[in-house]
Amino acid sequence: ILVLKRAVKKATKAGRGSAPRLIYTDHDYTDEDRDENNPMEPVFKPTPSMAYLYCYNFLGPSLMFARDVVAGVEPASLFSVGQQYVLALREFKNIETVLHLDDVLFVSDQRETRLQTPAPIAATSPWPDISWQRRSDYNILLADPNWNTKPAVDLIIPTRDGLSVLKPCVESILQKTDYPSYRIIIVDNGSEFDETHDFFAEVTKDDRVTVVEYPGEFNFSAINNFGIAQGSSDYLGLINNDIEVIHGDWLTQMMVWAKQPNVGIVGAKLLFGNGLVQHAGVTIGMGNAAGHIHRLEEGDSPGYQNRCVATQNMMAVTAACLITPRKLFEELGGLDAQHLKVAYNDIDYCLRVERQGLEVIWTPEARLYHHESVSRGDDLSDRHIARYFAELRILQKRWKTKGFVDKYYSRHLRISDEGVYPQVSVKGIDRLHYLER
Repeated sequence: ILVLKRAVKKATKAGRGSAPRLIYTDHDYTDEDRDENNPMEPVFKPTPSMAYLYCYNFLGPSLMFARDVVAGVEPASLFSVGQQYVLALREFKNIETVLHLDDVLFVSDQRETRLQTPAPIAATSPWPDISWQRRSDYNILLADPNWNTKPAVDLIIPTRDGLSVLKPCVESILQKTDYPSYRIIIVDNGSEFDETHDFFAEVTKDDRVTVVEYPGEFNFSAINNFGIAQGSSDYLGLINNDIEVIHGDWLTQMMVWAKQPNVGIVGAKLLFGNGLVQHAGVTIGMGNAAGHIHRLEEGDSPGYQNRCVATQNMMAVTAACLITPRKLFEELGGLDAQHLKVAYNDIDYCLRVERQGLEVIWTPEARLYHHESVSRGDDLSDRHIARYFAELRILQKRWKTKGFVDKYYSRHLRISDEGVYPQVSVKGIDRLHYLER
């Protein structure tokens, strides 16, 4: 109780006299076969994410509401997960009055360690042209099939030869993408092979494709900035040349979020060619820099607390497949071509967007393959390592990523690698047991 009182007082002061209307905390589970002082499955939660809540009821079995929030609600119904969910959804429309305490303040004896998510209470969502649907035991947010006015987007694809990945990338976009208004701009950074130029000649017969030349050293930021300047669409897609489309609606699912008024960046779920997860969002502070969470999980795995299958806020996503408004990109000066030529330029851009008060959204409803860094090479090779560490130091200094606590992750989750686990001992296969003393 004292912890709650102090937190409410602090939050009220920070909110200029406005007290929190909803409070949720981290929690744990126990059962009759365990000592009640030993946790079984700790659940660590992010700061408020409205999209995440609409997909997955991550708040937990114990919530604290301001008195006026529950006024007129039958007291007995407040113990219903369905009623709690309805009230929480309503309060999340203004997350400034929602408070998360990132400490385990209670233990639940529920036998099910996955939180229950009630079905959608409406077909529509608070986001224009995004529908709210049920999938299995959780909810999803999808582009409404009746969405009509679809803004144009330029897809920028840098390359230097690499035809083995470039060709399936471009052809899969052209053949599978069902979004009606896009243009591909391939930025050629000095391709030398005849077969690459033959491909350029053939693919540009499609009036949706343009090839522009950017000679000189490989500078991912400068190449993308240049390619973007050759287009005119209201939205931009940064697409690596080693991306491959899986489902035709990938761009539709990204663009419906990109057009939302307070969204600055949208990222996708990326899989390795073997179907394992390559990218399910980025956590700042991982490895004292940034890392892809859920890396190498099974492609259809729910991940930690459904985070691998739920649309949600992130602080950053990868520019291997990223959508952003042109106006915002230009206002922020694009990618940092001077200091972050190859590594971490996407993280830096995401953090600059986030600093503007805009949302970075990751949606698993856009799924693509990413044959990671085939064309660029290994950052830690002898050829690239000096440049990589120089850029790493810039990121760390600029954003203080050493010891950084990502607000959409948790200080109690491991940041030593890209798996998502509480900082606990692991015994057996994918089974968490006891907190380390």
